[in-house]
This record gives sequence, C-alpha cells and structure tokens, in this order.
Amino acid sequence: MGKFLKNQAFIFILLISTVLIFLGMMFLNDIVKEIRLLELKAFLKEMNREDSNVDHLGMVSKYKLCKDLYENRINEKNLDSEELKTSYLIASFENQNKLQLDKYKDVAGPVIFILNLVRQILNKAPIETIIEGQTNNSIAIAYYYERNKDYEKALDVYGKILANTGLEKAKEPIIILHQGFCNAVIGNYETAKEKYLSIINNYNNENAAITAAILLKYLEEFQNEIEKVKNSKASGVEKSEQLFKLIAYKDALQVLDNVSVSDPKQKEKINYYKARCLEETGEKEESVKVYQELIQDNHESDYAKIANERILVISTMDVEGEKYKELAEKNNTLIQDESFNDLLEKSQKIEDLYKQEDNVINKSKEIFEAENVTEPKSGNEVAAENTQTDAEIAMTNGEVENTSGNTEETAEVKTTRETDIDRFISKAMKTIDKTIVEEEKKDAVEKARLEEEKRKEQTRINASKQKPYQKKYRDAQGNIFKVEQYSGTGKLEKYYVYEYDEEGNPVKILSYDSNGKLITN
Repeated sequence: MGKFLKNQAFIFILLISTVLIFLGMMFLNDIVKEIRLLELKAFLKEMNREDSNVDHLGMVSKYKLCKDLYENRINEKNLDSEELKTSYLIASFENQNKLQLDKYKDVAGPVIFILNLVRQILNKAPIETIIEGQTNNSIAIAYYYERNKDYEKALDVYGKILANTGLEKAKEPIIILHQGFCNAVIGNYETAKEKYLSIINNYNNENAAITAAILLKYLEEFQNEIEKVKNSKASGVEKSEQLFKLIAYKDALQVLDNVSVSDPKQKEKINYYKARCLEETGEKEESVKVYQELIQDNHESDYAKIANERILVISTMDVEGEKYKELAEKNNTLIQDESFNDLLEKSQKIEDLYKQEDNVINKSKEIFEAENVTEPKSGNEVAAENTQTDAEIAMTNGEVENTSGNTEETAEVKTTRETDIDRFISKAMKTIDKTIVEEEKKDAVEKARLEEEKRKEQTRINASKQKPYQKKYRDAQGNIFKVEQYSGTGKLEKYYVYEYDEEGNPVKILSYDSNGKLITN
C-alpha cells in the first residue's frame, strides 16, 4: 500500500512538473514573441526616423517663423503660438513612436539576459536592447539639449556620437544636419555651411539632403540681411530687434549692451529683446529673470504680456518646467491677458507628451554620464563654480573619489546652484501676490470714487428734472412782504421784499441775491 502511494505521489509530482514546465515554456515563448515584435518596431521606428521629415520640422520651422517675423507677416504673439504648435507636432511624433514593453516590462530584463546568454553560448549575436541602445540614448540627450536651446551641449554630444566607430551610416547625415543647425544658431555660419554641404555632397539620404539645402538657403539669405542691418543707419534698438529676428542673437546682444535710452517704452523693448536673446542662446534662467522684472515693472504693458507668454513657452521645454508654468499663471492673475489661456491649453498638451520622454532622457543622461563623458558647462555654471572652493569644484566635476560623504557634498553644491532660480521664482510669486493685493486696494478706492461720481451725477440729473419754485411770506393783513426764489435742487437763488404805503398799496419791490446783497436794475 505504501509503495502504491509513493508511485501515485511520484506520478502526481511528475504531472505537476510537466504542466509547470509547459506553462513556463509558453510564458517564455510569449515573452520572446513580445520582445521580437518590439525589436521589429524599433527597426521600423529607426527607418521611419531616417525617412521622415517630422524630425527636421523644428529646424526648418525656426527659420520660417523668424523670416515671417522679420518681414512683419506675424507678430511676437503669433510666434509664440506657432512655436507651441510645432513643438506639439514633434512631441506627438515621438510619443507615437515610443518603444515600451508593457506586457512583461517587470521581467523583460532578466529574460533578455538569459536569451542573450544562450545565444552567446551558441555563438549567435545578442538581441539588441529594445529600450533604445546607447547611441539612441545619446541622440535623445542631444535632441533634449537642442530643444532646450543649449546648443553648445548638444554639439558636444553630437560630436561624441559621430566619434563612435560603431555608429550606423544612416544616422550620420541626421546628426550632421543637427550639427549644422546648432552651429548656425550660435553664429558659426561657415561651420554650419560646411555641415550642410557635406550632407548634400556625400550622403545618399534624400530627406536629409533636401532639409540641408533648405537650411543652407535660409542661412545665406539671413546672412545677407544681417550685413544690411549692421550697415544700416537705424537706431541701436531697431538694429537689435532686426538682428534678433534674423537669428543673430550674439550680435543683437552686443548692440543691446551698448544702447542707452530714457524713454520707458524703449527701455521695455530693450529688456524684452535682451531676454529673448538670452533665452535663444540657452541662458534660460537669466531670461526668465529679465522677463519677470519686465512684468513687475509694468504689468499693464504689451511687453509684459508677451514676456509672460515666453515664460510659459519655456515651461514646455524643461524637465522641471512646472515651476515656470506656475509663475506664468500667477503673473496672468495680475496681467489679465485673455489670449494666455489658449496658450496654456496648448502648453499642457505638449507637457503631457514630453513628460514620459523626459523621464527616459533623465535615465539616458545617467547612463551617458556613467560612461565618463564630461559635458560642457554653461556660462552661468562656470561663474557659479568660480565662487566655490577648489575642493567643491573637484567634487562637482566628479574628480573626487565617490565616498558617501563626498557624494552628499557634491549633491549639496549642485542643489545650491539649481535652487537659485527656485528662490527667484518664489520671491517673484510673493511680489506678484503683494502687487495683486495693492491693485485690489486701488481698484476698491477707484470703485468707490466712481460710485461717488455716479451718485453726484445722478443727483444732478434728478435735480435738472425738478422745476424752480417760490416761497411767499405774508403779514397780519395778508399782504405779501417777501418772496424767495429757489432752484429745482432747493437752493435759494434770490428773494424779493415788498414795501407798502399807509393805505396798504405796494410802492416798491427790492431784489436781493442769495447772500442778501441788493440787486440793482
């Protein structure tokens, strides 16, 4: 009996094991199928990126919009709206082509590792990493810097990607195209032309070549106009405005730094274009400060409205853009710009699309930095580091051994730099709140004044509808001895005094004004 039960138990365990193995194989097979499908999608996405003009839309759009602005076909407010539309199209394209293994995302990593281990034993090539390879991570970082107008950092990353000997040939013209664009924006015109001509002459990529030809034509047209503006007799303010519209930001800033005016309107214009040039050259935080000061100095001006819209546009480009959006919304409670809400709706759509992508980019940046790639620092970061000790600089650049204490101190130094703009925004929002309270008090006083004027006017109107009247006074014999004449408002205008003889006959009537002064005929 015992032997029979043992046999039955063995058969039961064998059966359960067989079922589990079968289910495990099915599970593993389904995961492999999902990974293969995602790998195919990654391949198709790469082909789509190489053949699609959407990836080039931002570059061409910038020149087209600036040309329309320069030729007065659109104004600054139109530019903000069109810029958000373009950003939305690009973000939509990226979102639609997002690679994500939803079904088995928690176990995909170990399964890919096991499959690649087996393939290595069999001397087969490993399955490519599905969630973007290292090159694609680097490209995503470069695109992020370019989108945030930090062109120097973008160029640094693009250069390192091209230096990678394992880079696919199809990616080269796309990266060179972006290199040309970044160089053109920061004023390296000859380098930009070389990049564009390199694509046209050396690469068999029709879309990249067409885009390069379009950008080259725009660049040459803009260069000609830039020289005309520089040699013109226009005022410094006018020159800087035109240079800004021609994407000559450094030239515009140089002119603005040497302009001095006394007219408040001209000062507003100068500060606005200073902020715009700072924004377009990657000095985002400095530009926000200038925009905010412009708003706080005169929130009723037209420049205050478009300055606040620029803060909102900036919020759509930054990973931590929420703080800029909150500031813009707070500003608009004071500015009361009716068109702001339309831009806010557009910016929210872009923010939603970029949110997940930016999280991926942050992870990519960690991988990128882990490969000991040193990123160039902006002017603000260099200035901030010059105020630190040598030890702090070493820690910030990652030159000190990563002990737990050093890591914390490095983070502290980094946080100190990063929170400068946070402190500015916090202070600015408090100032706006205070201004709003003051404006409400002014509005209350003005409302009371208007109501008093309205009451007086109504009294005057009512009085004008009443007729003048008289009051008559009689003596004991019934004779009238005084008559008072009143206006419709009841104001004494004049009065009459009657004199009688001994027989009671009227002999004289004397007229007096309201002050008792005799009125002579």
